[in-house]
Order: sequence, then structure tokens, then C-alpha cells
Amino acid sequence: MNLFRASRNLEILFFGVCSMPNVLLSIRRLTVVPLVIAVLTSASAQTKSRSSVTPNIQLPLGHSSALQLPIVAPLFVEDDEFTSTLILLNGTAVPTYADVALHAPDGTTVAKKRIQFSPHSQQQISIREFRATGTEPNISTGSITVSQDPKPAGMTIVGGLAITQLSSGTMHYIDEELAMPMLGLPGPTSSQTLRGISDSSDGPPLIAIASLTRVTQHISVLCVSGTQRQKSTVIVAPGQALLLPACDSAPTTGADLHWYEANGAHKAYLPTGISLTTDGVPGSFAAFGLAPHDLPQGRYFSSISFDDPTTQSSMHTFTGIPVGAANPLGYGISTPLIALANFSSSPRHVTLRYALTHDGVPSVNTVASVTLAPSSSQQITLSGLTGDPLLQDSFIEQDDADPGDVQVKMLSKVDSSPSEIEMVAKDFNAPANGGNHPWTIENGTTSTLLLFN
Repeated sequence: MNLFRASRNLEILFFGVCSMPNVLLSIRRLTVVPLVIAVLTSASAQTKSRSSVTPNIQLPLGHSSALQLPIVAPLFVEDDEFTSTLILLNGTAVPTYADVALHAPDGTTVAKKRIQFSPHSQQQISIREFRATGTEPNISTGSITVSQDPKPAGMTIVGGLAITQLSSGTMHYIDEELAMPMLGLPGPTSSQTLRGISDSSDGPPLIAIASLTRVTQHISVLCVSGTQRQKSTVIVAPGQALLLPACDSAPTTGADLHWYEANGAHKAYLPTGISLTTDGVPGSFAAFGLAPHDLPQGRYFSSISFDDPTTQSSMHTFTGIPVGAANPLGYGISTPLIALANFSSSPRHVTLRYALTHDGVPSVNTVASVTLAPSSSQQITLSGLTGDPLLQDSFIEQDDADPGDVQVKMLSKVDSSPSEIEMVAKDFNAPANGGNHPWTIENGTTSTLLLFN
């Protein structure tokens, strides 16, 4: 289960916590809880030059360099075991529209519709109902693109895909934030690489790669797990969407999620950092990942988000992390953990601080300090911490690496269902990481908005 982020600027971090009977992002009551914790921040990290492959600069027909592509969900799943709901938000004060397209794994568009939005409105699209209007009403997996009205300046439509797993004994939720790739030549805010990290898992991480160009791409896959480093190459046809195990010695392509559920290895994997580099231009593909976990009731998946490392900084904040008994969520006892991966060729030092406001009194303490070896990963369980029952607690990760070289993921393990609650980091220096994430006050659910200073 992933709790969607919502940071609004570089100083105040916003985080919405949603408790849902049906769809993860439904909200009934909005509670604002200010956190008055002063935290020392470093100066804005400067993006440093990094090596890259020479790009294949062939662009899709009709596109030019530096063109903003549609926002993308590289993976949807819709069948008897999984159901997907697309949530879109118009964050502006003017009416607008978005064209939503459903694509088969080979890139063929199988359904398309135009969604109208009034100012500051939200729309939820059932993928099951949407696919029934297209040419392949029984398609079970593929990708989604959302194209906004080209007339307004800037980004007007944002959103996410909520995937609900019904087959693991109890429902589990996978939240996929829509990727916003920029197609163009390499520059200070774009590269040919996407990076992410999984928590420790019970099988190889799976990655969905969606091509956004009309040329074939060769994508290098680098996995860093424990002290092991492994590389492979995947060929992605124009428009194709692949789901494959990231870190097997010989990745296979073309299988669906159920094939991997039935045939994937059931063995312990350490947290895995994954770096994907294309020989195409920046923004020519999007990616999303899943990490399998085994319970007595069955297998469930946590998510792996991918970002361009040139848009990241060396400081990440996780606001409202559940620690102990998190009453607003109605779950059991939560134990936070952090997964780290170092992609650089030098050791990197990581410090984790815990900022807690309890009964109106703030405190900040260092709870972990580790040195990551070059090309290595590590997971730290933060046992014995006392949390705030209103989620007035945050974790601040800071490292001495170049931006994007250390990948970070934080989550809380829960002693009841759902088994874990995932967190997405807020990044002070990443303008793409903030604002206008979908929410609603309909359908009888509750939300708490947390502000961290």
C-alpha cells in the first residue's frame, strides 16, 4: 500500500493519508495537522555531469526535441485477481480535457476516450469499464497514456493509477504515480537513465518498461543488491510495453504478471537498486516496478517508483511515516524500515534523522548512520521507536553522494493487513515532486493532511 505524496513547494511538505473502503484515494474529511519542527537543510544540490551513452536521436514521427509527452502508467492489470482505477485531477481554475488511451503490450491502442474536467475537479476511470469500450475488451495488461489539452501552458492534468490486488487473502493496494517524461536531447534536467529501489523481497523484482518512441531502444538494466552487481540488456520495440524480471541472469520478456506469480522464484532477495539506461533520447521510455512478497495467504506486491536521477537531490523527507500504533489508519503496530542503494564507485555516508512532534513538542534525533560500500544495497529496520498516534512524525535522509547516486525507499511493516505501508520521498530540489495529487471528499472515507516544516 502506497500513500500518495503531495508536496507543494520547496519549504513546506504536504502529505495526504487516505483510508479507503474501496479506492485508495477516496477521502471524506480533511484534517490539517501542522508540524512545527525546524530541520537543518543543506543548500540546493547542484546537478553534476554524469556519463551517458550516445543517444539514438531519432524522434517519433511528428515530435520535436524537448517536447512534453503524455503522462504515462507503464503498467495496468485488470482481471479476476487485480483491478485498476485511473484517478485524474484538473489542478487549474479553468475547464479542460484529457485524452486517455489504453495500449496493448505491443503498443497498439485498444481504447480511447476524451475526459472533460471542470475547474479543480477529479475523475475516476475504471479500467475494466474503459477496456470494454475498445477493440480488445478482455485485455488484462498493458500501459496507459494521458494527453492533456495542448492549449493551456504548463501541466494541467495529474494523477495516479490505483491497482487493487484481490487474490492474496486480504486486499493489497499498489499505487502507481503517472510518469511525466520529457522527450528531448540531454540537458541539465534530463538524462537517458531512470533509477529506483525495491525493499527486500521474496522473488526477483519485476519491471514494466513502456516505450514512448517509434524507434527500437536498447535498455541497459543494472541491478545492485547487497554486494552483488549485475547487468543485462533489453530490446524494446517501438511503442512496446514489457514486464520482465529485472535482475535474473537472462531476463525473459513477454510474460504477464500471473506467469511470474506462478513461475517466479520464491527466495529471499535483498533490497535491489535498479538503474535503466536507454540508447534513445531522454524521456523515450517510462518504467514502474513490483517487488513480490510471500504471506501464508498468498503473494502480494510492493511498488518500485523510477525517477530521472538528474531531477533528484541528496536529501529526502518522508512525512507522516507510521510508527507504532498509527490510529488514523486503523491498522496494527507499524515498524519503519529504509532501503538504500549506492550506485556510485565510492563509499557514501547516509544519515537518517527522526523528527517527532508529540503533544505539541518537537524533537529531532539521529536514528541511523551508515556507510554504503560502492555498488551495494542495505536495508535497516528501525525497531523500538515511539511514534505519534496522529502521524506527526517524519524521517529525513541525507547523504554525501551526487544527486541520484543513492536511491532511497521507506515503508512501514504492519503486524496486520495491509502488511506494509509504502512511502514516497519528498525532495526539496525536485520540482516534479509536488502538488496537485488526486483526492476527493466523497464516498465516506477520511483523510489527514500533514504539513512538515
